Amino acid sequence: MGEFHGNQHTETEYEGYTHEELVASLQMLAEEMGQPPTTRDAQADDRFPCLERMYSVIDSSWSEVLREAGVTPDGMQVGEYGEAERDAMVVDVQSVHERVSTDHLTMRQYDEYGEYASSSVKKHFGSWREACEASGISPGERHGTSTMGPGGARLDSRHELAVAMYLHQNGIEYEVHPPLGENNWYGDFYLADRDLWVEVNGYASGERPNAEQFERKLALYDRTGKECVVVRSVEELEQTLGGRGDALTRQVQ
Repeated sequence: MGEFHGNQHTETEYEGYTHEELVASLQMLAEEMGQPPTTRDAQADDRFPCLERMYSVIDSSWSEVLREAGVTPDGMQVGEYGEAERDAMVVDVQSVHERVSTDHLTMRQYDEYGEYASSSVKKHFGSWREACEASGISPGERHGTSTMGPGGARLDSRHELAVAMYLHQNGIEYEVHPPLGENNWYGDFYLADRDLWVEVNGYASGERPNAEQFERKLALYDRTGKECVVVRSVEELEQTLGGRGDALTRQVQ
């Protein structure tokens, strides 16, 4: 894969770059272009820093930032794409893969940072696996292992499977991978009767490959007033549910 050469500003010029500055610059760029700017458009414009720094100040997703700038991103995110878009999609999938720092890429990961809707990419290539293979990467699973849980729900790790089995066997109502709002983020589990979100972190301390992304996700729970608990095992979840009742608060392990 070739290197992208965007604007020529040095990174030191963008120290202290803020979310508000990004929104303001997007407003100007959108007015000039007459359409929703993509991340490639921003990278090629001197008013913006590199993609990594832009995402360091984005709290949700590119689509959400566009909405904050008063730009409707739907025309960019969904719809039919011709053969000319194939190469652009491949480049974008590869770019997102580099950002998530894992040896695979799932649709959920892509939806957090991609320029297109993952459903559009999937439809264009025939399947998500074919899109990843065309991009030279693995379509593996978010934590390396995918499995089916009770009721046919797709789970992303053996840790999620263990939690789902515990909830199912104990008659606790739950949803798998529910959306966290209109921001392309998804929780691991939502326990409706307790109004509680559960994040399963099966990594040992300091070993999570997407730690920064995970912290941003936890921060989103805080900002939106959603009660969340982070557990590493069924035992931790059982202790939390049984020992704290309605006083549950997020515990970052």
